[in-house]
Amino acid sequence: MAIRILPARLANKIAAGEVIERPGSIVKELLENSIDAGATRIEIELEDAGASLIRVVDDGRGMDADDLALAFEGHATSKLEVEDDLFCIDSMGFRGEALASIGAVSHARIVSRPPGSDSGHEIEMRTGELGSLKACGAPVGTQVEVRNLFVNVPVRRKFLKTAATEMAHITEAVTRQALARPDIHFILTHEERKVFNLPPAADRAQRIGEFFGRQIADNLIPVERRSPELELEGYVLPPGVDRRNTRMQYTYVNGRYVRNKTLLHAISQGYEKLMPGGRRPICFIFIRMDPRQVDVNVHPTKLEVRFRRGSDVHQQVVMGIRDALREAKITPQVALAADEETGERQEGIRRAIGDFFTRRSGEDAPTGLSRGGGAGSGPAPVVQPRRPAVQYGNCVQMLDSFIIEEDEDGICIIDQHALHERILYNRIKGRLEKGRLDSQQLLVPEVVELPKQEFYAILDLREELAQFGMQIEDFGEQTILVRAFPQILGKFDGKTFFEDLLDELAGPEGARKVDGRLDKLIRMMACHSAVKAGQRLSPEQIRHIMQQRSEAGPTDTCPHGRPTTIRLSHRELDKKFRRT
Repeated sequence: MAIRILPARLANKIAAGEVIERPGSIVKELLENSIDAGATRIEIELEDAGASLIRVVDDGRGMDADDLALAFEGHATSKLEVEDDLFCIDSMGFRGEALASIGAVSHARIVSRPPGSDSGHEIEMRTGELGSLKACGAPVGTQVEVRNLFVNVPVRRKFLKTAATEMAHITEAVTRQALARPDIHFILTHEERKVFNLPPAADRAQRIGEFFGRQIADNLIPVERRSPELELEGYVLPPGVDRRNTRMQYTYVNGRYVRNKTLLHAISQGYEKLMPGGRRPICFIFIRMDPRQVDVNVHPTKLEVRFRRGSDVHQQVVMGIRDALREAKITPQVALAADEETGERQEGIRRAIGDFFTRRSGEDAPTGLSRGGGAGSGPAPVVQPRRPAVQYGNCVQMLDSFIIEEDEDGICIIDQHALHERILYNRIKGRLEKGRLDSQQLLVPEVVELPKQEFYAILDLREELAQFGMQIEDFGEQTILVRAFPQILGKFDGKTFFEDLLDELAGPEGARKVDGRLDKLIRMMACHSAVKAGQRLSPEQIRHIMQQRSEAGPTDTCPHGRPTTIRLSHRELDKKFRRT
């Protein structure tokens, strides 16, 4: 096959595939251009979640006729002059691909006027065909209008998701930029309805509160650290105000939102031994450093960066977070060292097993376990306090987390949460195959206020939630009304439920993953409804769980793949006690 040069239009389409994934990608690129132009006010107008129209208007420096004539050309940028500039990037956009890529897959138009000019100019590109430059009336600044996205790439247009999903991505793109620049007035409108109206804020804390509400704003702990390598500032949240994944970790380098493994690991290390298992901290980290020490030219969307001295950055972030938490007098939830934890747990298991077999033999339950020799061989036995066991039939609960059951040739140690979670998962799935779950109608609907990106992500799940007997509707700009919820959930906390649901689906991005998301909903609902580790069970509750186990089908693992039961045979116990 002969090698040939690709036509410019085809090359731009390929570039668009890398840079322009969805309407939110366009919003991100245009916001970066407006910020680089020194805008103090940026308005974003949308129709059909950006598929029909995206219009971004700013009051920045604007472009004169000569610059505007080149705006849609491939690899055209005002932000690089010589090759060495690529290794000292201090602007948001610099690759010179965005406008050409946008114009290649839409009907795009730019109107711009610089300060001091008597008139503005406009230029169009329709699916790669560049129009002529025209004079026009215009205010100082720039307006970019993008209509009919992917009009000439119908396959790409079919891959767009629901309006709610696309709006979740757009609002997340605006959130990321607005958190970094509280001095800029951001306005986002969809179908002539205000989504955001964010005047300049006094500081980042105020802007964070506008997006994420009082619970976050009232618990912000300032972080500040200065070193020769970098300047670090921002906010962290105490353990207890956290999430199940890292979607609420906003990290910035030189004003650019980034996702970097070094930073994410440093955040985790900063909270070392403070976070409960399976939880992730919330934080807003802003780093300023010499642009020569960070490579932002790693990915077409500029989301990833590389540090030239990553270990130094890691150390400074860890120390900054630890100092902030220490000064805030956060009470550590210190985990036991491995040997201490193992020893305590083994002792608990030994006590529970001893108590179990003593009760089975009909003897009085001991009040404790002796330490030391037998009668006449030393000091009097020391009685060790223990948590009283809860018993039902041949089962006993230990450590408020496990059920010990005797079988025909040994004992089974059952994780009560994992088993109950699997039972409920099987039951919910079985009922859904026959229809919808029974729901509880609320006399007064529960009102749940969410950040905008979460609001749209939850709305996108409305049909799936209805299958579970949950009726929701939008109310206002970022409020969900819950009119009914599944009876299986028992006590219902809407905000916690929706936060955990999005965590299970991996945030707004996960809301678009249709394959398997119904199963994730079932898993999350089962997890919410199951008894918890650390929950004291009554004999009747133990009986009920064990009876359900025999009727639930396969229960070897929980829905997440963890074992529900560990079995110790009589022979294995004999080996442990050196009887064989």
